[in-house]
Amino acid sequence: MLIIGVDYDTRSYHIAFWDGSLLYPVHIATGESDRELMLSASRTAELCQKLNGHMYVEMPIHIQNANTTIKLTKVFAFLYFACLSLNVPFDEIRIQTWKKETIGKGNSNKAAVLVFAKARWGEIIDNQHFADASCIALAGYQIESRKEDSNGTSGV
Repeated sequence: MLIIGVDYDTRSYHIAFWDGSLLYPVHIATGESDRELMLSASRTAELCQKLNGHMYVEMPIHIQNANTTIKLTKVFAFLYFACLSLNVPFDEIRIQTWKKETIGKGNSNKAAVLVFAKARWGEIIDNQHFADASCIALAGYQIESRKEDSNGTSGV
């Protein structure tokens, strides 16, 4: 089972591939225009499809700056629709959910996430976005593993 965790900002996707033993982070720049955002989302979804992965993506957040909230929502929406068009399994996950699932505390701060990720995966985690994406992938993996256990199947 391959889970792809995605964290994003207004200019890029930060992706972590997690199969239960090996973590591999990837950065995909999105550019500024809606066309560039769509192309980046399509490339990300195509990669996930080729690897037969299940994508977990952090839900968009709402912040005080309306323009930034709109841009973050677009980045999320383009990826969602790219996955939908390619039949890539896609789940959105709340920030509090992936933090609770991985660190054990849903209101953990960024520093705690970074410390956890570096302790678990070491030097490969070189920034906050990859720490978040890796924890999102781990949370998705744990959620999917429980689903398989309850269904009596094993993809692990």
